[in-house]
Amino acid sequence: MTDPQRFKIDSANRRGYALMPRELTAENGAKTALSGEFFEEIELTCSACGYYGSNDDCELCGGEIAYTQRVAISWSTVKRIYAAAIEVVGKPTKPAEKLDPMSFRVG
Repeated sequence: MTDPQRFKIDSANRRGYALMPRELTAENGAKTALSGEFFEEIELTCSACGYYGSNDDCELCGGEIAYTQRVAISWSTVKRIYAAAIEVVGKPTKPAEKLDPMSFRVG
């Protein structure tokens, strides 16, 4: 016999949770939605000033030799971060049991 309380989800249990796919794919729209949305700043060395010496007129680093560049997080990295989050905080699901559709009430 199926325990009816097992399938009861009230607002207190849902608060703070969202139904999410197990993985990000192009098919579920995630690649289009998330590609190019996340960035990080990396510090680089100006090849010209690093080789020839500091140049105050340099358009890239302004003579500082080091400069910061904003780069997009790769799609494969976004997917790995998402997969790690699912593994850490995702709630495991149990296989669905055969249920009587007449036993559900809406509202």
